[in-house]
Amino acid sequence: RVGNIYVGRVVNVEPAIQAAFIDFGIGLNGFLHVSDLHPRYFPGEGDDTTERVGHKTPRRERPPIQHALRRGDEVIVQVLKDGVGSKGPTVTSYLSIPGRFLVMMPQMDNIGVSRKVEDDEQRREMRAILDQLELPEGFGFILRTAGFQKTKTELKRDLSYLQRLWKDMERRLKTGGNKPRLLYSESDLLVRSLRDLLTSEISQVIIDHETALTRASRFMKIVAPRGAAKLM
Repeated sequence: RVGNIYVGRVVNVEPAIQAAFIDFGIGLNGFLHVSDLHPRYFPGEGDDTTERVGHKTPRRERPPIQHALRRGDEVIVQVLKDGVGSKGPTVTSYLSIPGRFLVMMPQMDNIGVSRKVEDDEQRREMRAILDQLELPEGFGFILRTAGFQKTKTELKRDLSYLQRLWKDMERRLKTGGNKPRLLYSESDLLVRSLRDLLTSEISQVIIDHETALTRASRFMKIVAPRGAAKLM
């Protein structure tokens, strides 16, 4: 489940360890530490609160978790680490959604470059590429190493894909009522393959399983509604 994003509910707040336990519908509650709580959940803040990419609010400037969250509150979380044994997964409310070349971070501000790139000159070039894109407000972006030396058109296509994915998540958020539920699944090999390998030169994708074909078709409707590739 690592990378998956869920709508969860706070079931318990533990001031002694500055953490909350989140039910997101899998049977084991997620562990959310105050250092992984996005400022939008701080007292007096709201959905339009952003934080700068690479400038996480220091621990000493964060309110105690019991002032930020109460039992029953709705929180959107992403799984950082799977649970072991009876221990639940570790979750964060800082979301990141990877595309092929970009990573989109809702409720963040600013742009960045993958930490894997250590060359300063290359980092500057990559930032300049990002500066040319018309990036939506209220989202932070990181250029992945795979995105370096890609054309503006390729990056724009990836940006459109991520925006459509976000719209689909927002739709799921509105239609699910109050119950904990999955908003986005990163751990699906089929979806990752379509995301990372499908290019405009490919005219057909052959899938040898009916259920997988249905899933692929649903995914393609979101990410490439006018795509030329036929699913067979």
